[in-house]
Amino acid sequence: MKRRNVPGFVFIFGIALLPILPILIKGIPYGPDVGNYYRICLSFAENLRQGNLFPAWAAASFGGAGDLSVRFYPPLTFYVASLFRSVTGDWYTASLLLFTFFSLTGAAGVYFWASSLTRRKWALMTAGIYCFLPFHVAELYTGFMLPQFAAAGFLALSLGCIERICQNRNRTPLYVTGLGAAYGLLILTNLPLTVIGSLSLVFYSGLRMRRSHLTRHLGALAVGAVSGLLASGFFLVKILTETKWLSGDKNNYRAWYDYSQNFLFTPAPQQGSQLWLLNLIAAITLLALLPSSLLLLKQGRRRYAPLVLLAFAALFMSTPLSKPLWLIIPRLAEVQFPWRWLAMVTLVCAVIVGVALPRWLVVARSRSRHRPVALFALGAILIAVSFSWFQLIKGTVFTDRTAFNKSLVGIETTSADQYWLPVWTPEPPSTAQVGTSLSSGQTFSVTEAGAFKLKTLYYPHWHAYMGDESLSVAPAPDGSIVVEAGRSGDIRLEWVEPSAVRAATVLSLIVWGLLLSALAFFSFRRRTTSIKEAPLTQPYR
Repeated sequence: MKRRNVPGFVFIFGIALLPILPILIKGIPYGPDVGNYYRICLSFAENLRQGNLFPAWAAASFGGAGDLSVRFYPPLTFYVASLFRSVTGDWYTASLLLFTFFSLTGAAGVYFWASSLTRRKWALMTAGIYCFLPFHVAELYTGFMLPQFAAAGFLALSLGCIERICQNRNRTPLYVTGLGAAYGLLILTNLPLTVIGSLSLVFYSGLRMRRSHLTRHLGALAVGAVSGLLASGFFLVKILTETKWLSGDKNNYRAWYDYSQNFLFTPAPQQGSQLWLLNLIAAITLLALLPSSLLLLKQGRRRYAPLVLLAFAALFMSTPLSKPLWLIIPRLAEVQFPWRWLAMVTLVCAVIVGVALPRWLVVARSRSRHRPVALFALGAILIAVSFSWFQLIKGTVFTDRTAFNKSLVGIETTSADQYWLPVWTPEPPSTAQVGTSLSSGQTFSVTEAGAFKLKTLYYPHWHAYMGDESLSVAPAPDGSIVVEAGRSGDIRLEWVEPSAVRAATVLSLIVWGLLLSALAFFSFRRRTTSIKEAPLTQPYR
């Protein structure tokens, strides 16, 4: 690392640490998704402990019947959490490291994007502003949407790479490789933000590309996007081919997850909704965004118009005015909550405010007639930061180490979400009676020929063998596995991935190897080139 970059890294780490200091001091924030996240986390870690590097079945859930959560939930945050758990030996400490890590990647991603548009010191300020904008804080403190909180940083990295590619910088191969890695990580972290981010990346790319270099830009961006898709292919192929086998919500929460009921600036769909708070957050974010957007359009329309258009397009998509687009854009309705677009609005708001900040400070110190406008713009930023600290963070309920560790006991068996059940399961299995769960590779003995019902739920990838003989496996009326044995003996239950998944997994590993190697090579070449081109300094006297 270059010496001049060390203070910047230290500053980014410091500002990323500030918004999570209350967590480090008081404990894990409570949110509606805490139980579901850690239930999957424990199942994921248990799969890894058993040697399943690509977990496919949460064996202990529903009292040992199992479910598909670890197969279809984007895996990156669980890989990182499991890594920290193996290092610390404790889920509480691992969680603190997890929050710190993703707060840092978020700040670094915003800094990387902003540094392509403004000077380095103002890019650092932009990262600090982002860490305290209300929606970003609410993702962790109010809703505990940790995967979405984490994914925003990779989305910012992707936008930063696109910005640099479209600026025709000398190191395009480095940024194309970076785009592939960042986009792949985005997909592996959060699917709703992947849909939102993909649309935003296409929109921003279209605004930033220059006609004189259109072919070059399109080619570079296409290579980066395809690399990201291939890098996440081991996960995407399951999403694209097997989600039809998921049970879904069985209509129990359909109104809650209906996107048409969750637009911003509309009444809450039902009791318990936090839409009123999100409306307030959107209004505060808009208050900070609007004056800086007008300033940038006035002083540098050609350069900054794509930023402003992206911000207000994302805000538009979160309101009922965009409903016709939700009806025609594929997969968009599966985002479920249009207010998720606030994640994109928040990212762009931070960059716009950070780029405009030095201009506001100059005007605020002057005796210009625009001084009140500058003071209003700076005050709007302070209002947003103060709201995050004194309302969102201060109003959070925290769980200390003892209570948190106690809440995890048995959570992978007694807590479950029927959304992740196989479609062959008509009713959720009872979690009241915990039975022995079966994992891939386990055996059991039968003393006579016949049909045997197992507690584990049926899924087409379950296969049963008696020696080298393959046995018939079918779903029972309650969704359990029924195995037909022609004789007595030991039956082995195996989870066998289809050839498409195995091929995609190998391809993803190859692509990640190429991406990481290319990043290392281009970064090293960039450093050595910079050293060779550096001007000679005067000798010491």
